[in-house]
Amino acid sequence: MDASTTAVQQAYAAWIQAIGSITGIGVTVYIFWRQSAFLRREANQQKISLLESVLGILQDVELSLEEAAQFWETARNPRTPLLATKRIRLGQALAA
Repeated sequence: MDASTTAVQQAYAAWIQAIGSITGIGVTVYIFWRQSAFLRREANQQKISLLESVLGILQDVELSLEEAAQFWETARNPRTPLLATKRIRLGQALAA
């Protein structure tokens, strides 16, 4: 082989290596981006699940407080016929 053929082959080899390196870097960046997006979605889903659980608990607490307020309002007036019913319901709730 003469010097010019060797130089052309080396140039081709250098270009192929450069294209391979750039492609490898691009694939690496893409994989990192996809994995980061997946992890962000997963973290957000966990936050949503936690917030939904907390919301359910808060709604239960709100309902219990409303019932307790209604019970105590009824308990202030001993002539109210609902007093006995409320005491029974509260006793059942406390026993559960």
